[in-house]
Amino acid sequence: GFKTVLPYELKENVFDFIKKGCPLLSSECDGKLNTMTVNWGQMGYLWNKCVTTVYVRTQRYTFPIIDSSDTYSLCFMGDGYTKQVAYCGKVSGRDEDKIANCGFTVAYRDGVPYFEEAELVLICRKCYSSWLDESGFVDKSIVENCYSQKDFHKMFIGEITEMLVRED
Repeated sequence: GFKTVLPYELKENVFDFIKKGCPLLSSECDGKLNTMTVNWGQMGYLWNKCVTTVYVRTQRYTFPIIDSSDTYSLCFMGDGYTKQVAYCGKVSGRDEDKIANCGFTVAYRDGVPYFEEAELVLICRKCYSSWLDESGFVDKSIVENCYSQKDFHKMFIGEITEMLVRED
């Protein structure tokens, strides 16, 4: 089971969670549910809210789902799910049911999907989205190294409305 904590009560360092394994970003819209591994993102304080920021490219199957949805979750799965998290980053949900193939149990909090196997779950409500734009890059080497195809990410900022931590 999980207990709800405030973001300020998180005892673990969020960077340790990320280092153990990238979180799974999940969203659902119009009956379509998908998840993907994200390894570019932030957590912080913005607009008097505790927020997360995630970045998604248009070619990802998750893109139209999160773009159309008002909510998303980030599930930090922990050490025992390294292979499944890697699989969710390599396989597209348009080609197969990767959630079922991973054996994840989908649960919902206020209509937001998450996985019961997670160690930490962030339930988020979108506040803002915008495209990264080439003109905004001061360090032009980032464009060369990360966006040679000019396939810039769309940034989604979401307020953390609930944080669930696995109870021991």
